[in-house]
Amino acid sequence: MKLVLIRHGQTSSNLAGALDTAYPGADLNADGMNQAASLAAGWEDRGLPKLDALYSSFIQRAQQTAAPLAKKFDLDLQVREGLREVRAGELEMNTDAESVTEYLSTLIRWVRGDLSYRMPGAETGQEILDRFDKVVKEAHAKVGEGTAGIVCHGAVMRLYAASRTNQITEQLISQFPVPNTQTTLLEGEPGSFTALTWAGKPIEEWPVRDDAGEPLSSQQAMRAMEGKA
Repeated sequence: MKLVLIRHGQTSSNLAGALDTAYPGADLNADGMNQAASLAAGWEDRGLPKLDALYSSFIQRAQQTAAPLAKKFDLDLQVREGLREVRAGELEMNTDAESVTEYLSTLIRWVRGDLSYRMPGAETGQEILDRFDKVVKEAHAKVGEGTAGIVCHGAVMRLYAASRTNQITEQLISQFPVPNTQTTLLEGEPGSFTALTWAGKPIEEWPVRDDAGEPLSSQQAMRAMEGKA
């Protein structure tokens, strides 16, 4: 199967840099609605395959982003709570550098293998991967060798892609967040995916620096804020 991971369009919380992860979350703003429409209209121009099934996080902004795609491909949108964002727990709606650093550093800790660690007041990395995996397996059963799209969120896309492919690395997700309505294309099947693109570009085109082993600084975290939630 081909799996297209899609980040939702822009919201007021994105502009504020807020850790907005609870249900129902902020709606798309005007720019976000335009981004969602442009995503559907320009799908083929991005070199993306026709969708045979479309899934969305149950958070409102993801469903709103998915709606033009569902219409374009004449698909019933499958809404799943398992695709929701990495919950911020005790950090919910915070905008300060310390909170953002803790949130994103926890994500990197999971990518490095410490999946039993828990976001304060929320889930462990393993719990998040388990719920996301369940929907991906459902999509694979539905489309077989076809293509499924999943409209989700910045942090959960980073965690899933870095944990379930060898091509998307800790350095890539730390240095290059996924902008609103950008896509990541995987190919294979659950448990054996190869990443073809990240944030709309072939993996090999990203100028990744080798920052392995360095802790995520608050400055890095603030630069990465556009790729969360």
